[in-house]
Amino acid sequence: MIIVTALTALLAGCGGSDPGRIEIKGETFDLTIAADDASRTRGLGGVAEIPEHGGMIFAFRSAQPQGFWMIDCITDMDILYVDPQGFVVSAYTMVAEAPRAEGESEEAYRNRLRRYPSGKPAQFVIELKAGTIDRLGIGAGTKVTLDAKALKELAK
Repeated sequence: MIIVTALTALLAGCGGSDPGRIEIKGETFDLTIAADDASRTRGLGGVAEIPEHGGMIFAFRSAQPQGFWMIDCITDMDILYVDPQGFVVSAYTMVAEAPRAEGESEEAYRNRLRRYPSGKPAQFVIELKAGTIDRLGIGAGTKVTLDAKALKELAK
């Protein structure tokens, strides 16, 4: 049994860290990674419920001002804009918008959606279950532990 346990621990260490696993204020979150244009565009659109310690992390090649909206999103969610060093630069609770109405043009639909700007350059954007910001007291300056190097390498 000791040999099996030691071998399991050794093999687990060989795989490296999981770039989708982050830590905020002592809590671990397992996030889906969106690191290319297609997955970033899709985001959590159509997802009805975000698990307590789930969500998505968007990785970009470099830090720049970001802005997100709730296109095709059907549940409220919290969003954290994070700089390359892992510090939150801004955070919001985004509220689900009414879906595109019958007869409403795509342009009109997109124009009526609220934008949530980062305000400062961010390289990572994290979407979590609504209420996480308040529950953990997350705000500008909160440290997020993440594997920035691995996420940057995944970004396309």
